[in-house]
Amino acid sequence: MITPEIQKVMERWEQYRTVVLVQRDIPTNFSVYITKKLVSLGIVPIIVDENSSKTDLCEASECKSEFFYLFNDNNLITLSVGEKKISFDYLSQDAEQTLGVFIKSIFEVREGSTFYDLPETLVYDSEKRMVSLGRSSGIPLIVVENGVEFLPSYITIDGSLYNQKLLQTVDGREYYLDDLPLLYNGFSILTKDYVLNLRDGKRQPSFGQTIFAWDNILIYADGQISDSSLNWKMKVSNTPVDFIYNDNNLYILDITNNLYLINLKTRKVNRLGFFESVGRLFNINGEILLVTAVEVFRLTENGILKLDNFSTYHKQMYTSDYVFPTVCNLRSYKSGYFYGNTFLGNNILFAYISKDILTILTDVGTWKIKLKK
Repeated sequence: MITPEIQKVMERWEQYRTVVLVQRDIPTNFSVYITKKLVSLGIVPIIVDENSSKTDLCEASECKSEFFYLFNDNNLITLSVGEKKISFDYLSQDAEQTLGVFIKSIFEVREGSTFYDLPETLVYDSEKRMVSLGRSSGIPLIVVENGVEFLPSYITIDGSLYNQKLLQTVDGREYYLDDLPLLYNGFSILTKDYVLNLRDGKRQPSFGQTIFAWDNILIYADGQISDSSLNWKMKVSNTPVDFIYNDNNLYILDITNNLYLINLKTRKVNRLGFFESVGRLFNINGEILLVTAVEVFRLTENGILKLDNFSTYHKQMYTSDYVFPTVCNLRSYKSGYFYGNTFLGNNILFAYISKDILTILTDVGTWKIKLKK
């Protein structure tokens, strides 16, 4: 259903100049990058895959817009527009900068001509056949993959809704807040920087930003944890880098490469060990593994067991492309954050897991993803 609000946004995008961008084997993150570059210059690309149906290609060919061709051959990307052409290694560090300079040269863009007041981003769920209105992200459209759900309002840890500075709580109350709320518990509201006491209206600074929540447990940047009551806090590590929760046990790998196990029933903290290189934590069928670039360890309440059979599968599990915590399965590029091929936004505001659902708050809105076991 197209609402009047969505229709107005579509009409704003239709005012932009258009080009047809024919692609072949282009990674989604790079496609988003070039779209952002063109949009910033007042140009919206109509993206057509080279392998699309003849109908799509014919419809594009009847368009009066200019044609761009962006092809990928073994990570060598070639962009051609008329007689102008450029080729570069997609994996090189300056690939996106090279592309940006070339695009500006095509349109002879002068300094100060960049578009900043961009329309909101439309989010299309092909499975539900539904269009939603997200916040402006620099591109006109996001098409979500199966298994990813988008919600325009921000959803707090407890399930309250926050939109346009209004927090609507799960128990029917309303509060106006300038800062993004992370948690409402009936007595207080937690943001990244402070706790608002609802009894006296006073703000208490939060020493150590809340960086993640897993069910009822909150994890802070200074290595403390608490529960959603906010009645207690305890120091368990240095700054957490990666963490995973399983059967009342919270495993935290901190910035000093020390690994800690916290029993959340007894609140007992056990330092399991130190590792020479950065690792990643995985839950594989209930088995907790720490995978580094050269070794794999099985973690239990009793200690650490090094696995001798360091397989190709384990090597594939360790990659620096993903952001922490590893459980989120997100990748970060210059063009933004991605889950699979779905662009989630330019900035992650907060993330948490509840009942095996990963919820990510970005500058576009709220994304919900069912965790794979």
